[in-house]
Amino acid sequence: MEMLNIQVTEHVGFIPKHCRIYREIISLVKSCSNDLSMFFYNKESELFEYLSERERIRVELLLSSVGAVDENRKYLILAVSPETGEFLGFAICSPNLVQPDSASITMIAVKEPFRSKGVFREIMKFIQSNFSHISLTCKPELVPLYKKFGFNISGVFQANICMSRGNERGLGKLISVDDEYVMSHPSVIKAYQKLVAKIGKMRVDACVSKWQKDFSLAESEAQKFYANNTK
Repeated sequence: MEMLNIQVTEHVGFIPKHCRIYREIISLVKSCSNDLSMFFYNKESELFEYLSERERIRVELLLSSVGAVDENRKYLILAVSPETGEFLGFAICSPNLVQPDSASITMIAVKEPFRSKGVFREIMKFIQSNFSHISLTCKPELVPLYKKFGFNISGVFQANICMSRGNERGLGKLISVDDEYVMSHPSVIKAYQKLVAKIGKMRVDACVSKWQKDFSLAESEAQKFYANNTK
C-alpha cells in the first residue's frame, strides 16, 4: 500500500467561498454526501442529488463558523501534499468552550484517490494531539475503524453510534445543523423542484417514503448494535 507524504494543519481565520480549498471541500462533500450524512442513502438513489445538496448547505454553514470567536466556532483541519499543495482531505471540529481540551469531530472526509494511503490517520493524529477528549458519531460499520484510534462506544443517536476518546469529564458537543434551516434553503428547495420536474411528484413521494423506512430500519439496527456491543 502506497503511503503519501502528508501535511496536516489547522486553517486559521475565515475561509472565503472563492478560495480553492473551500471549493475543493464542497466538491468532496457532494461526491460522498451519503457517507457523511446522518441519514442513509446511496449513490444509486434517485434522491441522491437532492440529498447531496442538503449536505452541501450543511457544510457551508459549518465552514461559515471557521474562525469565529463565539460559541459556534469551528476548527478546520486540512490535509495537503507538501510537494504540490494538492488538497487530500479535511475535518471540521467543534470545540467545547467550557472544556477547551474537548471537541467533537463534526465532519471528516478524504478524497477517493487518496484513501487507504494514510491521510485519514494523519488527520486523526493531528486532532488527537490537540484535544485530550474527542467525541463523534459514525455509522455502525465504522466502529472498528475508530476503535483503532482509541475510541469507545458511548451511546447511540438516531442511526449512528456515538463514540468518545480520552478524558470523560469534558464532552465535545455533537453538532447537528438545524434541519429546518437546511430544508428551507433556496438551493435545497430548487433541488427538490428539479427532482420533481425530472421524475414526477408521485415518484418522489415514493422514494422519500422508502428512504424514511430505510432510515427507521437503520435506527433499529443501530440500537441493536449498541446493545450487543455494550453488554
